[in-house]
Amino acid sequence: MRALAWFNTLTDPLARAELEHCCASPEWSAAVSAGRPYQDTAGLLRTAGAALARLDWSEVRRAADAHPRIGEPPAGRDRSARWSRAEQSRAAAGSEAELAVLRGRVSAYEDRFGHRFLIRASGLSPAQICAEVERRCAGLPADERASTRAHLTEIAVNRLKELVADG
Repeated sequence: MRALAWFNTLTDPLARAELEHCCASPEWSAAVSAGRPYQDTAGLLRTAGAALARLDWSEVRRAADAHPRIGEPPAGRDRSARWSRAEQSRAAAGSEAELAVLRGRVSAYEDRFGHRFLIRASGLSPAQICAEVERRCAGLPADERASTRAHLTEIAVNRLKELVADG
């Protein structure tokens, strides 16, 4: 609860800046910040999920495109980059040949759909991610947009849990 209290007492600009490490959508960050003070983490997570569900596709795409490509090392040292490195650590441990295949499949996905391939990569190997890229490439654009939103939501909620746990 102390970390949630910390989050509740941040100024709006600071809260939004912290939230944008969880999801790089200014609209989402504004909505979640505006819901403060939160009585508990469950309420915060409900608000976060509802705010993500309301985003239009352009805002979902903006947030997805802010994530580093799967198979490429995240740049930077900020909280978002640190989280991305941790989330992709198992995939990043693949051989150079596995990572080359993964990068090629991700590139084909991005050519097909016109946006970043997004997956909650925590604990997934390069082979598991490649299989998911292939499966999703076979789908329809509308289904893929829904899948991208779902993965963005999972990532944002997990990062938000970490944010209020760490304070």
